[in-house]
Amino acid sequence: MKKIIKLIKFIEKEKRLPHYREVLQGLGIKREIMPLPIFIQLEPTTRCNLNCVMCTRSKMNPSRLNQDLSLEKFKHILREIPTVKKIKLQGMGEPLLTRDLWKITQYGILKKKKFTTIINGTLVNKENVDLILKNFVEVTISLDTANPENYLQIRRMNFFNKVVENLKLLVQRKKELKLNTRIFINSVISHLNYKEIDALIELAKNCGVNGIGFVEVENWKTPLERDYEEERKFVQQARQFSEEIQRKILLKKGIESLEIGFLSSEKRKLKCRWPFDSCFITVDGFVTPCCIRANPEVFNFGNIFETPFKEIWNGEKYQKFRETMIKNLPNPICDNCPD
Repeated sequence: MKKIIKLIKFIEKEKRLPHYREVLQGLGIKREIMPLPIFIQLEPTTRCNLNCVMCTRSKMNPSRLNQDLSLEKFKHILREIPTVKKIKLQGMGEPLLTRDLWKITQYGILKKKKFTTIINGTLVNKENVDLILKNFVEVTISLDTANPENYLQIRRMNFFNKVVENLKLLVQRKKELKLNTRIFINSVISHLNYKEIDALIELAKNCGVNGIGFVEVENWKTPLERDYEEERKFVQQARQFSEEIQRKILLKKGIESLEIGFLSSEKRKLKCRWPFDSCFITVDGFVTPCCIRANPEVFNFGNIFETPFKEIWNGEKYQKFRETMIKNLPNPICDNCPD
């Protein structure tokens, strides 16, 4: 028994096992109070300079557009979640447009927090490149094509050459500054670009990034939202090529020195850890299950600027939500993820 107690304490403290909470449950350990997360995704802004074809930002409530997270509100979030060690700045806007971005990251670094981000790559320049590399331990550029014409079709803006130049600038300055910042490309794969996997890998190698990750396009809407069917049809059209996409990527992973990742729709259907390990916080403070189900008007657990986070995290609504995940009960928010 002493050994079991010691094991439980180690698992809870270290959190090294990918499904440590499931291990505890398997041992018959039930917790009424969940430990606060050590990782969160935080939306720093809802402003964006692109209008991507697969993005649902254009269908957001206009009252939620063009908002920025302030330094004071960020400080409040850290006070509410003192356990957090790593923060991913990502959401429905372009992080580099955040007015208080460098104040936020520099304050967080003083508090021993680490930051990662996903940006569209259009706003990197000689004035901010060093700040980006010094403030983030990992920077991912969203780039879904190696072709300027396809870029225009997908992103609806003609910034392809600029993004490639900015990728090379990031890699060059990283070497000159002798920093360990990891730089990646993230590509959302659909019927619009599934034939470009080889070209994207070649582009990533030429730019000198650490790696490239491919993600199958997914529906960010739930059946509760009016545009769900429209989004679902787009995703189903893209999924016709899933097997070919996976085959190509697996072949490349075996021969390339570049880090290559692939997150398919099937993997999303495995047991989700988000409700237990992390959360997504919108620019206006709403706590939602994850970055995919991030629309607070459809579903949220509460607002961190109005209710103490401990009460939200361990509240009845969150606990019942977790129970549906553990027991595989019907859940209208997640049942259709990622369809």
